[in-house]
Amino acid sequence: MQASRLFERALILDEQVGHLAEKAIILNNIGESYRHQKKLEQALPYYERALTINKQLNNPVRIAATLDNIGHIYQAQGKWEQAIEQYSRALRLYESLGLGFEADSADELEALAACHSEMGEQEKSSSYLDRAQHIRKGYFHHHE
Repeated sequence: MQASRLFERALILDEQVGHLAEKAIILNNIGESYRHQKKLEQALPYYERALTINKQLNNPVRIAATLDNIGHIYQAQGKWEQAIEQYSRALRLYESLGLGFEADSADELEALAACHSEMGEQEKSSSYLDRAQHIRKGYFHHHE
């Protein structure tokens, strides 16, 4: 049985019980399953539903992760400006969370660099890559 079908069944069971946090995780997992199958149009509504729930729960870590996932969808579709908006929002959240989220911030900066590169904005792309490299150097230095 496909992973997306298993997650769909889990979602039905979870909706009967009513655990919002778990529901958001399941929705995100369904989105991930569709994204990995390159079914981007099917993935996006699941991510959007997960984002809505994570906002209701005021869970900034899950909000940022879901924004990142949505950014990946837009990036894969060549919708650079929409991807940049999602990655930027995720970056702001990760930066506001501070210590422990440096690698996530660097990931967002690298995604932003890739989008700007695709748009022919090499100077912006290089700036984001430099910031990501700076964060990664500090992160790995502290976690050796």
